Amino acid sequence: MKPVVLVAKLTGKGQDPWGGVHAEFDASGKIALKEFNIMTEPEPASQNVALIISAEGVQQK
Repeated sequence: MKPVVLVAKLTGKGQDPWGGVHAEFDASGKIALKEFNIMTEPEPASQNVALIISAEGVQQK
């Protein structure tokens, strides 16, 4: 397993009507396919892949 560095940002935080606290995050980064030994025939249009992740979490009580 190889680590991937992503840039993460808190995009929102708030409380729902039932008292739960929510937080939203976005993360992004890029990887090169060859760094992960991903090879296909025919070759893909790009050797780089952009990663975009959006996540929401709810604080446990």
